[in-house]
Formats: sequence, C-alpha cells, structure tokens
Amino acid sequence: MKQAVPLLAEAVRIDVSGHDFERLILVTVGVGLATAAILALSAVAFTLEYAVSKIANFAHGEFLTIGAYVAYSTAGIFRQNAAAAALIAAAAALIAAAAGAVAGLVLNAVVVEQFRAAAPSRS
Repeated sequence: MKQAVPLLAEAVRIDVSGHDFERLILVTVGVGLATAAILALSAVAFTLEYAVSKIANFAHGEFLTIGAYVAYSTAGIFRQNAAAAALIAAAAALIAAAAGAVAGLVLNAVVVEQFRAAAPSRS
C-alpha cells in the first residue's frame, strides 16, 4: 500500500518546464474562451427570446447539448478519413446546427405556442 502512493504521484505529475507549460497555459486559455463564448451566445439567445416573446424558455442548454451530441456523432462516423478532417468538422457543425434548429422548432410548436395561446392578452 505504501508503494501505491508514490506511483500515483508519479502518474499525475505534470511537467511544467519549458514549452509544455506554455502550451498548457495557451490550451487552458483557449478552452476557457471557447466555453465563455458558448455561454455568452446562449445567454444572448435567452435574453432575446424573452424580450421578444415574454415567455421564459430555459431549454437553450438542451439545444446546445443536442448539437454537441450530433456533432460528436457525425464526426465519429466519418473519422476514418483523416485527409478530409476540416470538411468533416464543417459538415458536423452544419448537421449539428440543423439538428438544434429542428429541436427548437419542435419545442416551439409543441410547448411555447401552447403557453402563448394560454397567456392573457397583453395590451
């Protein structure tokens, strides 16, 4: 049991010397900025929808998740062809956007329109 602790410490050690540390910082900043951009875009979409329709729709996270799953699945299906990686990524993004749009339209038709019809008139 005493030997397991140093082995575990060796396994999780991160080399922070030289270029590895700089690359770690750049990757961390890049991932943080990408995540912040996605969250900001979702917040803008939520604000815009509430300002226009006066109905709070908290399903934006689900639309992002649907898009992410579809993009991951699409890229996974075609990942054998490494030569066309950029084309595969672009196709996965377009298919994911279409899937998110379809999910949004279905939710709007099934749920949001029902709330809009049942809401008292605003005059």
